[in-house]
Amino acid sequence: MTQMKDINYRELRDAYVELMARTIRPNGYLTLVTNGEGSTIGMRKDLKNLLARIDRALLGPKWQKLAKDERTEGVFILEHVEGKIHAHGMLRLPLHDKDDIHMIIGTHWTTLCPGGNSLLLPAGDAERRARYCTKEMSLPWFSGDQVVCTWDFMNR
Repeated sequence: MTQMKDINYRELRDAYVELMARTIRPNGYLTLVTNGEGSTIGMRKDLKNLLARIDRALLGPKWQKLAKDERTEGVFILEHVEGKIHAHGMLRLPLHDKDDIHMIIGTHWTTLCPGGNSLLLPAGDAERRARYCTKEMSLPWFSGDQVVCTWDFMNR
């Protein structure tokens, strides 16, 4: 017999996969590694700062005044929050030069997280990548604090 918790988990995960793979129309899959101990609060702060730096680099100094749809948008799932915390996310980045974006993300992430690294890949099979991002949602200790949406940082 299927337990209610399992059904709710599947429905929740499916909803996040839909959001990450289709709704935001992703053009990138980003992994951010800290290579050290961290916290969800610290990782959220670093993500907020990284996203601001990406938008400033791509959109200019008045990036904050642009509409949400013109800015970087995405969803990250934090993993291994009790150990070597890292994040996987699906993003819709503004128009960018493919070579520059790797330098922008890499440079800013290592500034925010010395010893950390980043890997940006094309969205590719976005549903498969979103399922990978959400894999820890089935674990009993998974918390909603491990989900980070870029619009949480935007002024409304």
